[in-house]
Amino acid sequence: MKRMTLAIFTLFSLSAFADWNLPRFNRGDATNGGLRTVWSCTGNRGDMPEQRELEIYYTPNGQLAFRPDIFRGSFNLLKLFSRRRDSSNVDECLRAFLSTIPEVVANYQESRCSGSSELVCTKTAAEISLDAGRKIRTSSFYNKYRNDLASVQDLLPAPAIVERPVIPRTPVVANTPVTNTPVTNTPVVNRPVVDRILPRPEANPDSARTRLLDYMIDNYEKFEDIKQYARFCPQMGDTTGANAAYCRDRHTRNNAFLASLSQQFTAVRGEPISQERLLQSIECLPPSVGEFRDIEDILNKMDEQGECGALANVGDHKLFRKATAGTQAWYTSGNYLLKKTAADAYEATLNLDFTNSGGRMNSQEMMNKVQGCLADASVYMRGPGGARLNIKALSPQEVEAQLPRSERPLPGVINIIPDQVRLENGTMAANEINSGNFHSNIDCPTITHEILHHLGLCDEYRETRTNIVPGLTRSRAEEWSCRVVPSAPSIMKNQNEVYDGAIPQQFSCACVNEGCRNAMSGNNARNLANRKILMTATPNDILGSLASHCGTPVYLPTVNEVPQPDKAYVDIVNGPGVLTFQSRTLNTENGQFRVARKNVTCRCPAGDVSCPEAMARIGTIIASSPEIKQCPLHTQNSSEKRVATPGAAASITPDGFNFVTTPHMNSLVTPNQFDKILTGNCRQGPSETYKRCSEYSYIPQESSACAQKPAECSDDNQFLGRSSAQ
Repeated sequence: MKRMTLAIFTLFSLSAFADWNLPRFNRGDATNGGLRTVWSCTGNRGDMPEQRELEIYYTPNGQLAFRPDIFRGSFNLLKLFSRRRDSSNVDECLRAFLSTIPEVVANYQESRCSGSSELVCTKTAAEISLDAGRKIRTSSFYNKYRNDLASVQDLLPAPAIVERPVIPRTPVVANTPVTNTPVTNTPVVNRPVVDRILPRPEANPDSARTRLLDYMIDNYEKFEDIKQYARFCPQMGDTTGANAAYCRDRHTRNNAFLASLSQQFTAVRGEPISQERLLQSIECLPPSVGEFRDIEDILNKMDEQGECGALANVGDHKLFRKATAGTQAWYTSGNYLLKKTAADAYEATLNLDFTNSGGRMNSQEMMNKVQGCLADASVYMRGPGGARLNIKALSPQEVEAQLPRSERPLPGVINIIPDQVRLENGTMAANEINSGNFHSNIDCPTITHEILHHLGLCDEYRETRTNIVPGLTRSRAEEWSCRVVPSAPSIMKNQNEVYDGAIPQQFSCACVNEGCRNAMSGNNARNLANRKILMTATPNDILGSLASHCGTPVYLPTVNEVPQPDKAYVDIVNGPGVLTFQSRTLNTENGQFRVARKNVTCRCPAGDVSCPEAMARIGTIIASSPEIKQCPLHTQNSSEKRVATPGAAASITPDGFNFVTTPHMNSLVTPNQFDKILTGNCRQGPSETYKRCSEYSYIPQESSACAQKPAECSDDNQFLGRSSAQ
């Protein structure tokens, strides 16, 4: 049947919709030469519009549909609304769309509908407007945000719920298929079920989705029959037991049907959908077609079934998909393959498409750097009970060549950008790195942090950046102020601290003055003590952000001799929310080191509930005389810092020293972060609190959603599992 369509062009402001990736598509034949109009849907900033066509049409079973779908996929209002939390633009768009329909229909019917019996020609403009309004009102987008879209409710009709007649059923014996007749030893199904097999799937996913949705609505009773089949014939073609005859009959009937249906869902989803996964998803469909909202319901269930299944055996795998809307579209979900490689070992494979956008490295050079860093980091990706995680990056070409189709994760694009950017005042500054933009100066701790975003971990640092990025109307410090910020170390909060704390590293330092060289030249007690102080981390290195809670130091006279001469910190008092200590450093005078001292007091501000625990932890670290993580004062780097080779040891040279750090953390990731990578966004397992709290990472403090943040998010043990240092 030739489909009549109604073409409406849309005008979007690129500033308000900068994160939309609007697809191109071909108009249906019926629109060729038809009337074209404009649906004005502009934002509040910018003046560079872009036109895209929206198609309204009726399916063969009389259902109105939009192409592309304005409620999901990459072309959708849901993504815009959930990121901006601002319903005014969405209200304007919906109102403009609905108000445009009558004029478009009238003009179209006048010019194209002579003698046509198509619905778009026989229905009135009011009826088509009603159908469009009903389509909007029954969408998952509207149902999720109905309270925020109150201003358009007057334009939308109440949803029509079509209930099928209830067929009286005779009580049945447990584990026996439901039938319309009394149950005998062999189940009997009186009502014939028509098994209409769909033809070869459409190549275009949008077309495949539309046809599959039409089919499901027209043949919904078939899915109830499939549910019964799956429930009572777990072995499918089972030829034994009380239900043998029933199962044999249904297996014959359903095998071709399910194979066809799997092909249809594979075309829509872009990945192979097994019959087992399909049956699990069908089981969760509502019993009535009137309650069935959209094909997205079953697609979401497929994602959940695919991601939430346990990897029971070595070689088992599952694919994770990044969310395209909501807060999860920022960082809390990702595209990757997870495979079980041993009883307690897993491998996460990413499909990374490096694209040069003016950077100094080409794609292969950046891939080599990332792969090298991930190889180093993977050794220290440890979970509870000794579980291990290897993280591997492949290019799209390598994915296609090395992985079967069922194991190919979707690609993630990372731009290779210039190292520096010119600011408005004309000065140059380091270009900002994030999960989608790397440059040649990116280091391994940062690569590890950003790659973990691709595996679904969110940021955990306090957002202070005041610039506005695409997709936001305010600064990140404002829009992302609800974020959970733990007091314990986390690679998603401070990657350098955790990387240095979990991975042994080696570097060489050369002396830059005589005081340092004299300290390295002999092994007398004073030189040994000076080396110990020189190789102890400074207060600023240890305190980090807590340094802002410390008052002005009280400086003491510089001296040659002190009690406990090898101690960089003495007189430590670690009380509730208060930390005092004396810090010792070295000054050089006349070619010799002298000891400079200062007394420091740090005090938590009133009302900061996480500070006392963090302050106590810092006090414990100071008392342990923590070692340096980089070349100290009086020296300079003579070799690059790198992951320590096996057997590497510290040594003194005539002009400096070689240093090997000692890790004090068990893993680069905490237990809940490790479990989050293994289970994705499934609400199961020990990381459930971490997942729930992560959802607040990219919303504003003043939002109603932030007010619902659970109290356990403020407990590091519940949020992170346990500190990675334990």
